[in-house]
Amino acid sequence: MKKLLLLLCLGIILVAGCGQNQNSTTVETWTDEGIVFSPDQFTNATIVADPSVLTMADGTYRMYFSIAKTGVAAALYYATSSDGAAWTAQPAVLLADVSVSRPYKLSDGRIRLYYNANSNSEFLSAISSDGLSWTVESGKRLSLSSDGEDKAAIDMGTVDTFDGSTYRMYYGGAKTSSNPIPYKILSATSADGLDFTRELGVRFTSDTGRATHPHVFKHGSKYIMYYSTNNIVYKATSDNALTWTEIGSTGVAGNDPFVMQLSNGNWRMFYGTYDATTGKGYIRSALATQIL
Repeated sequence: MKKLLLLLCLGIILVAGCGQNQNSTTVETWTDEGIVFSPDQFTNATIVADPSVLTMADGTYRMYFSIAKTGVAAALYYATSSDGAAWTAQPAVLLADVSVSRPYKLSDGRIRLYYNANSNSEFLSAISSDGLSWTVESGKRLSLSSDGEDKAAIDMGTVDTFDGSTYRMYYGGAKTSSNPIPYKILSATSADGLDFTRELGVRFTSDTGRATHPHVFKHGSKYIMYYSTNNIVYKATSDNALTWTEIGSTGVAGNDPFVMQLSNGNWRMFYGTYDATTGKGYIRSALATQIL
């Protein structure tokens, strides 16, 4: 139960002390598409959260997400889709003790999964040739710092090699565990995707006072970041992947976003929501025709 509460506090949403940001100005138009996955679809599930999507070699899609069940720590599950809209969830646990994860395709065709264990104090990784059978890699990709911006909590965001060689990890880090946790966006780099070194400084501090779970990708010449604030998905952009400008609210009431471009040029956001009256967490989606 303690681990489940940690998942609720760090991976999805802080209910106490968090309300929607009062900034009513939105920077782009997202149309709600409804619930993608509900915990009611899974036996004894309370929380379905933290979606990430990979486009497979055959053009289909695979979504990785976490499910927390009553009395059981969150674990990694997956779903498949031919069009990115209609999804079929698979019942098997892929990897135990996973609260927040991001998959990354390696150049040799394997998939590496970067993830928070349910303690939310370290980043680990697992490797797979097919994205289904996983082997946990030795060591830790990153742990809490002894005295830095991330000495109290860390929250997985994105790992990518934007320049084709150096890995950069974006993640949420906090000095204190106050409620709500005052996350800032931090970064670390690695030559091999395993040994990460923190970059100096803070990549981004939101005007809302909280920014975490960043999904970062490059679109054209711009780097784009979608991230969680206080129950609202916000957006920032950068020209160099290091210095970021907060653009503002997307108007999407949720957390832990993952944004992908569809074959027709539109964009789909998958994100998490939490119903405090039922204690259940859901994965929803929204659609936009453009993001720049």
